[in-house]
Amino acid sequence: MYVISLILIFSLLGCGGCASPGSLDQVFALKDYADEKEAQDVWARAQDKRFDDLLEKAEASGALLDRYRDKKSIVSIFGEPAFCRARGAEEQCLYRSMVNPGRSPKIYFYFDAAGYQLRREIVTMDKE
Repeated sequence: MYVISLILIFSLLGCGGCASPGSLDQVFALKDYADEKEAQDVWARAQDKRFDDLLEKAEASGALLDRYRDKKSIVSIFGEPAFCRARGAEEQCLYRSMVNPGRSPKIYFYFDAAGYQLRREIVTMDKE
């Protein structure tokens, strides 16, 4: 019984430093960070599910993607691209896995100034 009491006392003393008033802000900041990280993981998995759907349609038949003629319709169905950049008079937008970006196939959409799809390109790991 005496040993258990000593272990309990030392445990409480050891944890007392973690919960001191000066450290509580840091503890709450770490908790907020963990909550935010979890929300980011949920978002990334949801984006990956949309990307998988896009990739399946692109690989099955390009005609399945022809019905999405503009950037607005593509974004509404498949979510925001990983990034977009101007390439001359065109805008290039990249879709890829958010969870495994380096090992993922990539789908590039090219849009004109009005936001209409000009073409698309699928780049697999063996093409890179």
